[in-house]
Amino acid sequence: MRINEVVQITGLSKRTIHFYIEQKLIVSKINEHNGYNEFSKDDVDKLIIIKKLRSINLPLADIKSILINPNTSNFYLPRHLNKLYKEMGKLSKSISTLDSLIDNLPFEVTKVSLKESLSNINFEEINDNLNHYK
Repeated sequence: MRINEVVQITGLSKRTIHFYIEQKLIVSKINEHNGYNEFSKDDVDKLIIIKKLRSINLPLADIKSILINPNTSNFYLPRHLNKLYKEMGKLSKSISTLDSLIDNLPFEVTKVSLKESLSNINFEEINDNLNHYK
């Protein structure tokens, strides 16, 4: 089938499909007469899998491994879930820190009052996270 049909079936854009071809997540056949990509049912199935796994932010490298050997899902999916839980913990801490900061801000904020409000917040854990990425 041609790319327009694949776009309709998968909901992916042509650009995204071509990107997945470039990344070798799928290998479509090229029609030697017109140079167009020809997609098989297996290609479409892979694209649907890719789309769903990308929707949960699974990295392309992990998706590629899963497509090569679906049994590796038992490794990559729990690993990704653990990563998301860690990120959720960091986001939760940032949200509560911002909540606390907003609650303690005066109506009229100045540099001095902002500095004072910030000094009342424990940023050690946030700073540790920032230093980790330097």
